[in-house]
Amino acid sequence: MKPRGRAKPGLEEGRAAPSLPVRQALPSRVPSPSPSPMQTLSPGSPPASWPQRLGGLRSSPFPHPALHVLHSLARALLFPAYWALDRLLVCCVPTPRTPFPLCTPFPRGLYHFLVTLLGALAALLLLLAALPLLLLGLLFWLPLQYCRRPFCYQPPPGNWTPPSPWYPLSDPHRSFGFLSANLCLLPDGLARFSNLQHSQKRAEWMGTALLRGAKGPSYGATGSSPPQTGSLVGELISALPGSLDFVCLQETFDVRAASRLAQRLATALGPVIYDVGTTGFHSGPQLKLLGSGLLLVSRYPMLSARFLPFPNGRREDALASKGLLSVQVQLGMLDRRRIVGYLHCTHLHAPEGTLLSAPTLHCPVACSPEQLRSALEQEDGRSMYFARPLPGTLPSTSWQGRRIDYILYRREPNTLLIPTVERVTFSTGLAGLTDHLAVGLRLQVTTEPRTSDPGKANLQKDQQTEQ
Repeated sequence: MKPRGRAKPGLEEGRAAPSLPVRQALPSRVPSPSPSPMQTLSPGSPPASWPQRLGGLRSSPFPHPALHVLHSLARALLFPAYWALDRLLVCCVPTPRTPFPLCTPFPRGLYHFLVTLLGALAALLLLLAALPLLLLGLLFWLPLQYCRRPFCYQPPPGNWTPPSPWYPLSDPHRSFGFLSANLCLLPDGLARFSNLQHSQKRAEWMGTALLRGAKGPSYGATGSSPPQTGSLVGELISALPGSLDFVCLQETFDVRAASRLAQRLATALGPVIYDVGTTGFHSGPQLKLLGSGLLLVSRYPMLSARFLPFPNGRREDALASKGLLSVQVQLGMLDRRRIVGYLHCTHLHAPEGTLLSAPTLHCPVACSPEQLRSALEQEDGRSMYFARPLPGTLPSTSWQGRRIDYILYRREPNTLLIPTVERVTFSTGLAGLTDHLAVGLRLQVTTEPRTSDPGKANLQKDQQTEQ
């Protein structure tokens, strides 16, 4: 898949590219009772648990509560027109699963035409009636975008317990689980172009599936292919990988669905960053009405976050604020210094962005995680349920569908921490809910053996010589 936009260094041409370079952060020289997000912990003996008030991200994307209230009011004024336009698209783009009554005096074709026509007329009238509210809402919404931080933060509940900090001196190995998935949580009218619908319900169902997978075991999942030791090809599994620490999601464009999903995931997994993007007017001039669609969850405490928008959106991406979301998390302590990791999540431009074939998304096999996994293990099943590869990308004799979802990792130079891949998975656990497969990575980080102190070694050598 060739992206139209320009990719950032270290990112391949995929729709998702989270990475985790791990390194040690230097300690702060001046202890502070309430450290800022980018400050390190003061020197001293390693704490038994996470420090108090670790992290400093505020929930609201606005610096003052009054601005947050005005932004909520602006969105309320915009919603009637947004909903009417979405309903108009729903009427114009029906899916094969559009309900049809068993008893009707009209033929199926005529009944479908009448329902579509009446629904479209009602949506159009509502859209025209909502235009005054739309204009008033834009007067509030557009100026507020210049004051808005480019993401929202959903903190975990008060009873949430993060994983124990990693202390390599006592625990030299720590395993981290990653998941990347494209959810296609667009407004219903746009999701129907991918043969999907009911974005709000799908957000609930996918949240349940993600929570169920995150609590499960990391190995031995039911319905999984035999593990391939020492191979990075990947395993095809029917369940989502268990023991997840970091979840990177794409195409959560619908704000209501993203908010609902963030609240659901934060209850068990940890803090969530969602509603990411710089909307409003940009230089060009460009008008961005949709965010980036990125959502990131971390079981480890978040220290800071940053969003870098891509400047050259084209075609269907022109109205979306796509970019790179980077998050700093604290993993543990080593030598009275923080061990931090950096997660990067992005969604590049992809005109042919689906992985699974849209016409077969609602077939019984494609809606069952176990049956879809069994089908994709066969050449005939891949040719039926995978979308066709783009012309010129793969030889016809080795057709495997498209590869557009990636998880990349990188070791930070000049550190004692060494990441090693334990497992790569492709999961059908979200079958029937999205047009992509979830990609999983199990990464083990170990400490590099240290050399002894040269001065101490020379002293011991001199003592041996004197004896």
